[in-house]
Amino acid sequence: PQQRGIGLADMLSATKHGRPHRASGDLALHVLEMMTSIVRSSEEGRRIDVTTTCERPAPLRSGLAPNTFD
Repeated sequence: PQQRGIGLADMLSATKHGRPHRASGDLALHVLEMMTSIVRSSEEGRRIDVTTTCERPAPLRSGLAPNTFD
């Protein structure tokens, strides 16, 4: 099944229910650092230490009907 729009659906649901959404700035920064560290490590042939962290988001509920977010 297609998962297009799942991030936006989660953001809407989180806003509605007063919880943090999964697509946080902290997560985006950490993912960006991981990606750039992998490239640098490959180019430089050495280990690159990662300095950012983020809280692991809770998993999405399973069994949601298509085109829903609640």
